[in-house]
Amino acid sequence: NEDLQFNDDGTLVMDSPREHHVCVYDFPDAAHIRLDCAAAGTPPTPVIWKFSAIDDTLSIGDEHETGHYKRK
Repeated sequence: NEDLQFNDDGTLVMDSPREHHVCVYDFPDAAHIRLDCAAAGTPPTPVIWKFSAIDDTLSIGDEHETGHYKRK
């Protein structure tokens, strides 16, 4: 039960009942998203994930786990 908010300034806000993260995002190509969710004051830790958006469903994941999100 996680909400994702993609902002035009390249930040992504992820909220769930247990966590809150603000990440920096970009798209290195049409099939991947790069997320850096390092806490302020710590070294960057970008991670590249597979990314797809079909109709109102967004999928972000890797070969082990994929999250599926519906547009509100």
